[in-house]
Amino acid sequence: MQLLKLTGLMTALLLSGTILTAQQKNSPLTNNDVVKMVKSGLPEATIVNTIVTSDTQFDLSSAGLQALSQSGVSGKVVRAMLAAASPEDGAAANRAVRDALAAYQGPDGVRLGSAAWLVTARC
Repeated sequence: MQLLKLTGLMTALLLSGTILTAQQKNSPLTNNDVVKMVKSGLPEATIVNTIVTSDTQFDLSSAGLQALSQSGVSGKVVRAMLAAASPEDGAAANRAVRDALAAYQGPDGVRLGSAAWLVTARC
């Protein structure tokens, strides 16, 4: 009787895992999913690989990028999110960052009133 209960329990667990996996494959990866992965302590490389191999629906607006930063999402993960975004999403994120930094634009470039440096590179 114990064996029968254990077998039933194992079958239920396996089926629920299969259903959850199928549901995850149907829904695109979002900012909240990335934050959950970061907070759970997954390695950065695993998160980046998940982003690269998944359908995505990221909020890459200025507010979305700020929320990611405040949640501890690394620059490497954010870059992977930007790379996975559609060209329209990437252009919108680029405009949002430019708009946010416009107030700090001077003749010598962007200057922020802190000890931090903002470095950009073009690929």
